[in-house]
Amino acid sequence: MPATNSRQAKPALPIAFIDSSAKGLCNANIVLQNAMRKLEPEVKNLFLLRCDELPFVLGDEESIETVFLELIQMIAEKNDTATKMYLHIKTAIDDTEAIQAFKQNGFSRYFIQFHTNMTPCEEWIKTSEQKISDLNTLLAPFAGNLALNPLKNSGCILSVALPGKL
Repeated sequence: MPATNSRQAKPALPIAFIDSSAKGLCNANIVLQNAMRKLEPEVKNLFLLRCDELPFVLGDEESIETVFLELIQMIAEKNDTATKMYLHIKTAIDDTEAIQAFKQNGFSRYFIQFHTNMTPCEEWIKTSEQKISDLNTLLAPFAGNLALNPLKNSGCILSVALPGKL
């Protein structure tokens, strides 16, 4: 599949099908801060980071932190230049009709988007597919998923979809 196509997991399950191990809401801002603290200094120094306000998301902090940490490390591994990488983490809300089950239970579906100037090549995508699959397995009990969307000219968006509340 060409690098310009979206790589997305199966759609998340409605909230009624969330695994009983889902412990509740966690603050994605704090979880991201904890993940950033665990990064090696040389990895942290690769990025110019901008992060908007993130929602409270359904899931346990350890799993969500692992997803964030692995995503940032995956992006850093692709840095084959000496320049800084840009990473803008922001939230978008899924307001499609398909997520009515979330709304009926008081949740919305959020996309925590990791926008970066890293342009994934076909080789990087192939080597990252297993890691993306593993991260989707971590997100599945919380009706979440992960998608890789290479942008046409440069960069990509790694998007974590989870139910939550602002």
